[in-house]
Amino acid sequence: MPDIPQQSIDRHKYSDFMVSMSIELYLLLGCGMEKISVLLEYLNRRMHWGFEEIPCANSIGNWVKKSGYHIYKRTPDNSSRKRAAIIDESMMLGSEKMVLTLSIDAEKTGNQALCGSDVNIIDISVSDQWNSTKIKRIFTAIEEKTKTKPLYVVSDNDTKLKKSIREMGYCHIPDVGHTLALAVENVYKNEPDFKTFSNSLSAVKIREVMRPASYLLPPRQRTIARFMNLSASINWAVRVLKNYSKLTEEEQILLSSL
Repeated sequence: MPDIPQQSIDRHKYSDFMVSMSIELYLLLGCGMEKISVLLEYLNRRMHWGFEEIPCANSIGNWVKKSGYHIYKRTPDNSSRKRAAIIDESMMLGSEKMVLTLSIDAEKTGNQALCGSDVNIIDISVSDQWNSTKIKRIFTAIEEKTKTKPLYVVSDNDTKLKKSIREMGYCHIPDVGHTLALAVENVYKNEPDFKTFSNSLSAVKIREVMRPASYLLPPRQRTIARFMNLSASINWAVRVLKNYSKLTEEEQILLSSL
C-alpha cells in the first residue's frame, strides 16, 4: 500500500490528496456530496489510509465550486489549435440576463457530438439589458484573454448577437436548432389548423391540471422558441390517437376537446 500524504494544505484542515480525491469523485462518478463523503469514509477504513477526519458534504461542495471558478479564471492554452466560439443569452438571474460564451475546437474530430470535456467556458457576463455594444465588449475582452480571434462564432438568430458578431468581423454560423425552427415557424405559424392545435394544448393544460386525468396532459410547450420542441407535442398526440380506444370515457371526454 503506497503512503498517502497526510500533511494538510496551508491554512486548511485537509490534505491535497483528500481535496483532489473529493473533486475527482464528483467529476468522474457524478455522485452527490453526501455520497462522496460516505464513500471516502469507506475507502479510509477499507484502504487503511489513516485519516482521522473525513470532509462533510458542505466542504466537498465548496471545493467543487472553487475548482470550477479556478478553471473558469484560468486562460486556456489554445495557441496551437484553431478555436471557435459559441455565444448565447442563456438564462435569467432575477431581473438580469446571463450571456455565456464557450470555446471549442474549430475543426471537428471524430463522429461524436460535443460533450462537456470538449468545451471551455471563456466568459460569463450578467446584465439587466443586453445590446450589440455590450456583446462586442465581451468579444474584445475574450480576445485580450485568449490572445486570439475565433475562427467563427455560433449563435442563434438573435439580432443583437448577429450585429455584434458582424461588427467584430467574425464569421457567423447560425445555430442549426434555431435555424430549422425558424423555417418550421415560417411554414406553420399562421396555419389555422396548427394554431387551433397549439391553443388547445395550452387550454387543456390550464383547465385540467391537478385533476384525476392530468397524467394524460400534453408536455409543456416553450413560451419562446416554441417551434424548437414541437416533436414532443406531436409524439404525444400520436400516442394519444393510437391508444384512444383504451381510455376511459372520462379520459376520452378530456381529450376530445383537442
